Amino acid sequence: IRKIVGEINIEDLRIPYTAVAADLTNQQEIWFQEGCLHQAMRASAAIPSLFTPVMQGNRMLVDGGILNPLPIVPVVSSHCDLIIAVNLNATNQRQYKLPVIERPAAFRSRFDSLIKSMGSKLPFRRKQAEQLLKLEQEALRAEAAEINPWLEGVEPESQQPASAPEREGAPKSATGSFIIDNVGPASLLDLINQSFEVMQTSLAQYKIAGYPPDILINVPKRVCRFFEFYKAPELIALGRQIASDTLDRYEQEQG
Repeated sequence: IRKIVGEINIEDLRIPYTAVAADLTNQQEIWFQEGCLHQAMRASAAIPSLFTPVMQGNRMLVDGGILNPLPIVPVVSSHCDLIIAVNLNATNQRQYKLPVIERPAAFRSRFDSLIKSMGSKLPFRRKQAEQLLKLEQEALRAEAAEINPWLEGVEPESQQPASAPEREGAPKSATGSFIIDNVGPASLLDLINQSFEVMQTSLAQYKIAGYPPDILINVPKRVCRFFEFYKAPELIALGRQIASDTLDRYEQEQG
C-alpha cells in the first residue's frame, strides 16, 4: 500500500484533499494540498509518543491535531457545497455505547501476549496506576452527571466550555488536593495523553464555534482511550450508527 500511495500526488486525486500537520519548529499549522500523498499523510498522522515526526528541511512535522483537531477551515476555503465534520471529542452523546464484537480465540490469545509483552517493557507501580485509573473514572462520572441531555441538537456555540472559575461546581480552593509521587513510565505516558485529549477537546469546540459545519457528527470521546486501536471494529460500527442517525436527522430537518 505504501508503494502505491507513495507514487500518487495529491493534486492528481479525483477528490480535492488536504492533509493537516503541525510544524513544531515554527509552531504553525501546515496544509499539504499538493505533492507526495504518502509523505503528507505520514506527517499528518505522526502522533507524538506513538509515531516519529517527519522532517522537511528544518521543519519537524507531527499530527495536525496538536494545533487543530478538527480542521474545518481547509474545507471552508475550498468553497464546497456541504461541510460534514466528525468531532471525535464529543461529550454530549450519552445515548451511544460501544457495541460488543466477539474476537476469535486466536486473536484474543495474540492480543493478551502483546499486552503482557508491553507491560514488561513499560514497568510501573501497580498502586499508582490503580490510583490514576480511579481518578479518571471519577472524572468521567462527574462529566456524565454534568451533561445535559437537552444539549442534543443545540448549536455548537452554546456548547462552549465556561471559564474554570465560573463553572458551577468547580473548586476554588486547593485544600484537600495531593501530589502523586513516583509515577512510573507507563502512568506518566498516560497522563501526557490525557492532557493531550483535554487540549484537543477544548480546541475542537472552539473550531466548531468559529466555523459551524452544515452537519456535525459527534462521536463520544468516552468510548475509547488514546491507545485503544484494538477497538477499531467496535468504533467503526459505532461511527456508522452515529453517522446514519445524524444524516437522518439532517434530512428530516431539510425536508
